Amino acid sequence: MVNFKFLRFSMSHNYNHQMNDNDIADQLRLVYRLMRFSRNQKWWWALWLWGLEVSKVNAYMMYRRYHELRGLTPEYSHFEFQEAIGKAWIDPI
Repeated sequence: MVNFKFLRFSMSHNYNHQMNDNDIADQLRLVYRLMRFSRNQKWWWALWLWGLEVSKVNAYMMYRRYHELRGLTPEYSHFEFQEAIGKAWIDPI
């Protein structure tokens, strides 16, 4: 076995190390997708739905982080949070 020093740029290591929250956000977004069965839509419709999905995931991540910082347990899971948003859209009062 030959031992040698392998030199590489730290840019790829830093990228992979610092992308952890984005990977989690992508995983959460893909669990309950709005665009799962939509095909042949206009390009702006797909972009709008993607923005909506990302904003819902960001809201859930902020909700979870808020409770984590306060030392509280969140009362909603990811599914329950999405369900509460859907119910609020259907019946806002």
